[in-house]
Amino acid sequence: MARMGLVLFLLIWISACETTPVKKYSNLPEPLPLTEGQLVYEESGCVHCHGIQGDGEGFLSVGMVPRPTDFSNGNVMLLRSDSALTKAIRLGMPGTAMPSYRNFTDRQVRAVVGYLRSFAIVRE
Repeated sequence: MARMGLVLFLLIWISACETTPVKKYSNLPEPLPLTEGQLVYEESGCVHCHGIQGDGEGFLSVGMVPRPTDFSNGNVMLLRSDSALTKAIRLGMPGTAMPSYRNFTDRQVRAVVGYLRSFAIVRE
C-alpha cells in the first residue's frame, strides 16, 4: 500500500513539474531541398570530377593528383565544417584542379554543401 502511495505521489509530482520550452534559433538558415543542391552540383560540373556518388570518381578525375575529395567518406566529412566546404567552393583549392565558384549565390553554396553532406557514409 505504501508503495502505491509513493508511485501516486511521484506521478503527481512529475506531472506538476514545469517544462522548459525548446529554444528555437531564428537565425539558422532554412534547410534547402537536396534536389536544389543536386541541380547545382550537376549543372556546374562538380559531378565530372567528384562523381555521381560524390566519391571522387568522376570521369575527369582519372590521373588527377591530388584526387578529388571523396564526399562519400563520412569520416572525412566529419572533419570538414560547412564553412570549410563553403570556402573551398567559393575560392577553389590551390594546388588542385578545384576551381573557384565565386559567382554562386549564398543559397547555391548552401544547397551544394547540403548535397555534399548527403553523400557521407561513416565507415568503421
